[in-house]
Amino acid sequence: MTSLINTFSAFDISEFLETKEDMREHLRLALEEGDTKIIQVVLGHIGKAYGMAELASDISVNQEFLDAELARDGNPSFKTVLSIIHALEGTSTLVKAQEETTELTA
Repeated sequence: MTSLINTFSAFDISEFLETKEDMREHLRLALEEGDTKIIQVVLGHIGKAYGMAELASDISVNQEFLDAELARDGNPSFKTVLSIIHALEGTSTLVKAQEETTELTA
């Protein structure tokens, strides 16, 4: 009997980020969540999907620098994050958070 563990492969979200729009949405959701570690991981997904060499070129940094910043233990600068947003043809706009409301039913 074959183990089910051997029939599954690791899920890689970067394989499904096919357009800049997909990448922007993935980053938007991470930013909305507000967890810096999630944002870090998502930036790595974007780098992989976009192509690290191409992204580095588009944001005018060398690839080794970008690799280090977007590594799981990296710490990308605010400048790098904004540059990636702009490479994705996005904007950085600050808006007031929507208040969550909870309806109570009796």
